[in-house]
Amino acid sequence: MVRRSWPLVFAAACSFRGPALGGSDDAHPTDGPRPVDGSAAVDATDGTACTSWAATFDTCGLPPAPPTALVLGTNTFNTDTGMFAIVPPTPNTFLVASVHQVSGPDATVLVVRAVDISGTLRVVGTRPFIIAADAAITVGGTIDAGSHRSDGTTGANANSAPCNAAVIGSNNTDGGGGGGGGFQTAGMVGGTGDHAATGGAGGAAVASVPMALRGGCAGAHGGMASGGLQGAGGGTVELAARAAVAISGAVLAGGMGGQGGGNGAMKGGGGGGGAGGMIILDAPTVTIAASGVVAAHGGGGGGGADTGLAASGADGGVLPVAATGGLPNGQGGAGGAGAFGTTTAIPGAAGAGGGGGGGGGGTGHIRIFSPQLSSSGRVSPPAT
Repeated sequence: MVRRSWPLVFAAACSFRGPALGGSDDAHPTDGPRPVDGSAAVDATDGTACTSWAATFDTCGLPPAPPTALVLGTNTFNTDTGMFAIVPPTPNTFLVASVHQVSGPDATVLVVRAVDISGTLRVVGTRPFIIAADAAITVGGTIDAGSHRSDGTTGANANSAPCNAAVIGSNNTDGGGGGGGGFQTAGMVGGTGDHAATGGAGGAAVASVPMALRGGCAGAHGGMASGGLQGAGGGTVELAARAAVAISGAVLAGGMGGQGGGNGAMKGGGGGGGAGGMIILDAPTVTIAASGVVAAHGGGGGGGADTGLAASGADGGVLPVAATGGLPNGQGGAGGAGAFGTTTAIPGAAGAGGGGGGGGGGTGHIRIFSPQLSSSGRVSPPAT
């Protein structure tokens, strides 16, 4: 395990319209931000050097945690605004800060004493999402940083560059299927449409494990103007705790399914599924219970169209099976299934008299930094 020191830039809670910090924090007094010359940050109260406690980013520039634990039911957090859709009822439970990643996009950090998530927390926005807890993070509900075809929302920092781009299906009376997005594993090629409309190539896997928290890569549009839209890549979530991370629910960063072809006209190729995103767990003790799921699956490709609208592919989700490809319309081709676990994505099927199916999206990355890991649940794909 390599400790990386990332410069931090603290953004005051008021600038994000979050709650103001209330009370004092005698047990953990304010640490000053890390100086630009790389020397140790100095505690503002007693002059001692700050020691970063996270394995994946430098915590010395974070503000002290508020005095009260944060309890969350169903909610949505936007990393661009630093705001919840529903303000937590108990004040002084979180602050919002910003981490500058040297080799990746700036991330939004939710700073808490401890957090218990019992509902579904959706995480959206263009910036990666981190929870930094002075004590424990408990997930009995769901943290969902995935991208979803049903409502068109994308997870936090989905489609983050750099990506090996998937290729759009070609046009030739009928449309070829769009290629699936790649991240840890490659997305797959779209199916050939009738009249030799070639399917687009899938996005290749990113060559190395990312050194920064970043989202998954999108699939590609199906061929023809009536081709299905591409599926977005999955988003990001990092859970970093000074004490422990315990998951009995789910932490998800699935890719979006590709849209079915035939959107507004005939013969369109299916859109390629998006790749899964990235999940990091970082704590001295990480426990994933038998009921727990940590998953970053690829989305399924959309079906190819003939004379009507084909079905969209499924989003990468919780189940220990692939996200299914969309069923075709008429003589179009079926979309390919997304990748999950150690199973690769499936190419889109060829259309016999219509558009080709979109290719399935590849898996995302899951990284676990912990000297004491106990897992009887599902981690899919396996942690890198």
